[in-house]
Amino acid sequence: MADNLDRKAKAQAAAPRQGRGPNKIVVGGIVAIVAIIAVVAGVILADQQKKTTTTAGGSDLPAGVTQMGGPLEIAAGKSGVPVLDIYEDFQCPACSSLESAVGPTITDMITKKQITVRYHVMSFLDGNLDQISPNKQSSNRAANGAMCAAEDGKFLEYHNALFQNHPQEGKGWTDAELTTKAKDAGLKGESLTKWEQCFAGKPYNQYVASIDDQAAKDGVTATPTLKLNGEKLDLAAAGINNANDFRTHILAAKN
Repeated sequence: MADNLDRKAKAQAAAPRQGRGPNKIVVGGIVAIVAIIAVVAGVILADQQKKTTTTAGGSDLPAGVTQMGGPLEIAAGKSGVPVLDIYEDFQCPACSSLESAVGPTITDMITKKQITVRYHVMSFLDGNLDQISPNKQSSNRAANGAMCAAEDGKFLEYHNALFQNHPQEGKGWTDAELTTKAKDAGLKGESLTKWEQCFAGKPYNQYVASIDDQAAKDGVTATPTLKLNGEKLDLAAAGINNANDFRTHILAAKN
């Protein structure tokens, strides 16, 4: 009983509060929105719905992934380049703020094959936001949609589309809205039909659920978390004031 009460208390502490919006802070000149988020491991322990989610759907690994809990890697295809790990939840407002600030820069460096990026797409916020959201399991469904997009080489495009016109915290997405994001990512015709079948069948659902567990083991306690060549990247401590600073700092970190 005490354990159940403790979990309930953690869940209540993690839940967004009405009338209390995100706190805006300036991190080295980059405006970030810090959501009211509990320690990730605590949210995972409190999330009873995740048990059902974990056992539902398939256990396939999406393109770019080599093992359960592992990241989806977009490799530069050459040695010596910096490796950037990004831990994020698609519903996370601070992640959206980070993507607005440096997302285009990251995409540009990926396109130029200057870096390898390893995406850890978490879904722990469902444990908080499902209490208020009209669209349950939005993080999980969005993550599954991203993995289905990876089948057609459109993970990054789908990822970026989700952070554009980001919904208010707690609103999430309907299935129809996530399908629109697939179209925004460039999926059409047979590719879109394939994505829709994948999205409905959830062949990657157990992989999606495994990312939260691995992130907790990796010591990740909040999203977004960045790691550069395996070391946590603190934007303020690194003196990163804008997207150009970010690019310079990343590219200087040869692996």
